[in-house]
Amino acid sequence: MAYLNNIDLNEFKKMEDIIEPMEAMLVVKSQDQALRRAKLISQLKEGRIGRMKPRPISEGLLVNCRLHAGGDNIINTENASWVRRFPEPRHMVPCSRNSFLLTEIGKINLIGPEGSVLDSFTHPYFAFLHTVELNASRDRILVTSSGYDAIIEIDLNTKNETWSWFGWDHGFNPNEDGVYFTNTRKKSELLARRGLNARYIDPGEYNEQGLLTAARTTHPNAAIYNPYKEESTVVASLGRKGRIIEIEKSTGKYSLLIDSLAPMPHGITPYNGGWIITNTTEGELWMLDEDFNIQQQIIVNRLSGKPEVALQYEWLQLVKAIDRDTFVGLDANRGIIIFDLAARCYSILHPDPNWCIQDILLFRGEQVWI
Repeated sequence: MAYLNNIDLNEFKKMEDIIEPMEAMLVVKSQDQALRRAKLISQLKEGRIGRMKPRPISEGLLVNCRLHAGGDNIINTENASWVRRFPEPRHMVPCSRNSFLLTEIGKINLIGPEGSVLDSFTHPYFAFLHTVELNASRDRILVTSSGYDAIIEIDLNTKNETWSWFGWDHGFNPNEDGVYFTNTRKKSELLARRGLNARYIDPGEYNEQGLLTAARTTHPNAAIYNPYKEESTVVASLGRKGRIIEIEKSTGKYSLLIDSLAPMPHGITPYNGGWIITNTTEGELWMLDEDFNIQQQIIVNRLSGKPEVALQYEWLQLVKAIDRDTFVGLDANRGIIIFDLAARCYSILHPDPNWCIQDILLFRGEQVWI
């Protein structure tokens, strides 16, 4: 698919000093990147993405380290300032000056100095959590619970649910096996009376992974409050079909914004009066205007540095804007890519090859930069 003003990073100059050394926190989902790469390639060859069978929950890391470009320097636990261990963490956002919100597979943690856990937030339908976002008033969080095809809002003070959206209730039913999921027995009984294959999903019968990935109907993997509409809507990416939708909080009704992404996009984020999103399995960054019309495509997939076993397959986990022209990308096959669109240059930093990095926060002094 071609767009005007596409930018190919392979045409940029490779450099080692795009940024000054800086403090960073890396969210590492697991420490088995090579194994995950092999399984993913096998799935992509078969035209599917997602687990068909249960698997053990992986041990992940929160790593505080210094990022610096150059040579064969490897970012690992040996040169980290500190490391904390969590079951499959995926996303982190600042909460206050000295605290952060971190997802792990089945709950949200409030993280304090040096990775200490100050508090946690749970919900019966929290499973396979991906992103967490803080509202403008900083009193509620929006959580994507991929394991149950749900987006759930929690009040930080009471820890109670204030809003939720299950794909099952809004047209994303049945799944590919013809099963209609519900989150109450009553809904299941109503569907069964219509002769449908209905199943009530009792979270007490599942572990923190929720439904198998291949069984889910939407697999939301990011959800944010829409700042351009005073947070009256939620914008979400649905990994299952590569869609971006906008949900009215007052009604739960959704509108389809984009349906041309490859499966498993990530990182929908406001940027420069519009949006950016990572087209993960195509190795691209899309830049959109406020109405989600594509303006530019940044092509990462032609850069060298991939392991030979990755073949033609891409997994650009996430790209975040450092400023208007500078970005940091987490590439599962190449490393941490920092690129400057104005200067037309890039650097690649090399983390431990076993790390499956999901998110990054950069610091300038004591302030969170991104």
